[in-house]
Amino acid sequence: FPTDKASLRDKSRSAEGFDRALDRVELFLSCVGFAALLAGGLGVAGAVRGHLQTRRGSIAILKAMGASGGDVRLAYGLQILCLALLGALLGVVIGGAAPFLTSWAYGSALPIPIELTLFPKPLASAAGIGLLCAFAFAAPPLGAARATPPSHLLRGGGGDSPTPIVER
Repeated sequence: FPTDKASLRDKSRSAEGFDRALDRVELFLSCVGFAALLAGGLGVAGAVRGHLQTRRGSIAILKAMGASGGDVRLAYGLQILCLALLGALLGVVIGGAAPFLTSWAYGSALPIPIELTLFPKPLASAAGIGLLCAFAFAAPPLGAARATPPSHLLRGGGGDSPTPIVER
């Protein structure tokens, strides 16, 4: 019947425009997530820069004792790695526990049931992206600390020197 205005739909296309609305929500949440990663990454860079600023005297001593720039970067990079792993683990635990806590606190008030299952792939992906972001934003301050000269000690530089680490 080509003149009829009727359309047939099955249960996979039950609501008009629902797929488009879901795509928009997904795009919005992705943008919010990337903005949060950027803000967190800037915080990581500032924290690493501040920590390395207070350790300038130690870095200069290490270099005066014969440590190479790579050794300094490795020593402080391992410290940052431990903290980043701790943060990622904490995020995975909170992210994995959120559905269980939500169901426990508001389960009777929710109109739909929550699937109480751990999803390892998204949790691992989130941990990996968080670690990647931490390393990407920690790399420039680590590179700048690598360039701290041992002569910093001779100029009276201490651990709390107000002179910032010069980035190259």
